[in-house]
Amino acid sequence: MADALAATTQSDNENIVAARIARDVYKVPRVVARVYNPGRREVYERLGLQTVMSTSWGARRLEQMLLHPGLIDMEQIGHGDVKLLNVRVPEPWYGMAVTEVCDGSAVVCAIERAGHVFVPRTTERLQADDLAYLCIPAELLPQIVAMAPVA
Repeated sequence: MADALAATTQSDNENIVAARIARDVYKVPRVVARVYNPGRREVYERLGLQTVMSTSWGARRLEQMLLHPGLIDMEQIGHGDVKLLNVRVPEPWYGMAVTEVCDGSAVVCAIERAGHVFVPRTTERLQADDLAYLCIPAELLPQIVAMAPVA
């Protein structure tokens, strides 16, 4: 018996059938299906299947790379209420304690500085050329996008 299945053919129909058979017939505990047509995602969700949509992710990533190259929206948590971002530290944050970012509404999970990544202590201060990995409430995203450097 398999512990997991990833249904990743180039056909949404084949992926949904394979995922349902694996889950419902063979009782595979972890099943994920790739969805190509965004319009079909609702069908998968109504059937209780976890999905990955590379087309939506890819389109969002292309937009970010073109419009906001200093910011990477890495992940959403829950139903998008919380975002995990990688942002080049904007000038107004230089010298700011990690606990002060976005008036304390953001959590700086990690900092990349001079090729080294580390989890900051609460006393750590941000520096020019730092990349900050932030966990933020989704409603702060426009504020971060407006501040993100362009390169």
